[in-house]
Amino acid sequence: MQETHRHTTGVHALVVTTLALAVVGGCGPDLQMQHFPQLSFTVEGQPNQHSWQFSSDTSGGQLTQQAAILVVNSGAVPLQISAVSFETDNPYMRLIYPSGKPAFPVTLATNERLKLLIRFKPDSNIADFRSGRLTIGHNDAERGPVEVRFGVELSGAKVSFDKKAHPFINPSAANPQTACFKFGNIGHAALTFNKAYIETLSKVYAITKSPVAGTTIGAIGQGNNPKHSPKTLEVCVRLTLAAKTDDLNANLVVQTSDKANPLTKLKLLVKWQPDNVFTVSCAPQDGSLTYDFSDVASGSAERCCSIANHGPGSMVIHAVAIAALDGADQQLADMLFGQKIYKVSPSTGEDVPATLQQGIHPGKSLKFCVQYTPDTQRTAAAVVVNFAQASGPAALHLPVVSGPCDTPTLLTGPSESPLWMQTTVGDKVTKRLVLANQSCAPLQILQACATAVASAGNPANPCGDKSLLSLQFGLDKAVGLTALKPWGQLAVDVSFNPSNANYPHMSHFLNVVYCPGKWSDSSCAVPLATRTVALSGVVHPSESADPQLPTLQLSVSGDQTPKAGQPFKIVATASAGDWPIGEFGAYQWVIAERPASSSLWLGDGFQSTNKPQLTLVPDVPGTYKVVGRVQAVDETSPSNLAWSTQVELGFVVK
Repeated sequence: MQETHRHTTGVHALVVTTLALAVVGGCGPDLQMQHFPQLSFTVEGQPNQHSWQFSSDTSGGQLTQQAAILVVNSGAVPLQISAVSFETDNPYMRLIYPSGKPAFPVTLATNERLKLLIRFKPDSNIADFRSGRLTIGHNDAERGPVEVRFGVELSGAKVSFDKKAHPFINPSAANPQTACFKFGNIGHAALTFNKAYIETLSKVYAITKSPVAGTTIGAIGQGNNPKHSPKTLEVCVRLTLAAKTDDLNANLVVQTSDKANPLTKLKLLVKWQPDNVFTVSCAPQDGSLTYDFSDVASGSAERCCSIANHGPGSMVIHAVAIAALDGADQQLADMLFGQKIYKVSPSTGEDVPATLQQGIHPGKSLKFCVQYTPDTQRTAAAVVVNFAQASGPAALHLPVVSGPCDTPTLLTGPSESPLWMQTTVGDKVTKRLVLANQSCAPLQILQACATAVASAGNPANPCGDKSLLSLQFGLDKAVGLTALKPWGQLAVDVSFNPSNANYPHMSHFLNVVYCPGKWSDSSCAVPLATRTVALSGVVHPSESADPQLPTLQLSVSGDQTPKAGQPFKIVATASAGDWPIGEFGAYQWVIAERPASSSLWLGDGFQSTNKPQLTLVPDVPGTYKVVGRVQAVDETSPSNLAWSTQVELGFVVK
């Protein structure tokens, strides 16, 4: 009967040598030298061992294990080794020739030996149980091909985390950061979760989400833990700072039934790092940050913008996409525009294609290019570059302009979610909506009105039917025939003034009627169009107390001097009202004022409260104004939500 042995401490050279000499020298009638080739072999000193199990327990630091195979010619005539092969799909097992790989076939004289090693070096958090097979071909007529199988012993429950550490980068005292960590079971017995806790003397950490004690994950490939979609459990940790301090490192401890590692620890780190300074430039070099194809009437063209990183650290570009703006046709945008990314080859100095994710080291740049082929159809689009800074993810939006300047583009800000207003009966509240002409063509607005239903009766001009007008929503100042110049803007103040509390929640609509084509004298060359914005009103009786709304303050980050083409950061400081500004909350931003030639716009509406800042790149010198608001959500009942009042921050770019 063959026995299975485990070896976890490397090769015992002395033992191997002693046993090898016993094999060669003979120790009885079975080991007397024969007058023909005779192959003898040992695995870790064990004669004729045809299987070997490595240990899967790497928690004791045994990250490298070896099994030595010694092949000896015990016969009186030469032994020929025709080939040695090792077959495995285990990425942590491999065959090693300690004296260098010989050229097969190899002839072994009497008592001569060939030494082989099978090395197993798994990752400390991964157990791979796939086996390997060593085959030795030879000319010993008394023995068939030698095969030795190497495997990894099956373990019990084994916890596996998706990461070993997590850094909280530049946490804010006003906005807590939340990080979630997943763990699963890669062992061969069920894993039971017991509890999770923070190992620290600091009180700034709190566990906001944790599995129920006693929750189990089946063995890998069994029950609720299939190999193609392994089951995971999640623990979330929130960091809430009272003040900046250096003593914030801690451990998240997860206690499970993993006997080898019952207390799995994940390091929680806090790092303070400066953001990079980068500049954006586009071709042609007219100072605008826009892909301008308005001069392309036929053929195809490519326009490029570059991002140059001035340090202090590397920028990581996660994704680049062409996004249709504010209800435009994404399929059409994908058809009209293509994109490429280029980096400079260090050997030739020429532009070569690059793939994502891509880092921009200090002093280096990346080129983001758009290809355009003219078509009879058009759509409004922007290139969105998602990148990582020290303080977290950010996005850069660069407008794409195509076709001759005779088709205007109307955008509204905020572009997502209803314009949310709350007040008591008899009181009035006002919110600002921004209309922007995001094109190089003049835009003619005919009328704006609030209606109880969206575009009913006459879709082209819902404002023409007075019976549709809202009695609770209106405009502080009527909007009639108004021309917006190229890249022009118009602020519209929408008011909510409920006369009773019969309908505590109202959903009405603001309609903007405009000419989507060329305007000549007093007529539109194409049929009129209507842009509809949802209005949401929450009414509370006069005698009841209003739920307390969240509040927001905006400020400039650090001692910045706003400059054209350079990133400018606005910091948001939010305070919760009756409901928390938790992981379901959001910021929303609007470019409310910009210089006449600026095309700066924010294409996405929502931004997570885990990122309490806005990074934008002003394109031309002049005066800018950003409007922000923050949303609070009752995490136990997400239908309970509230938006803060809108807050403005103005700045002058040089």
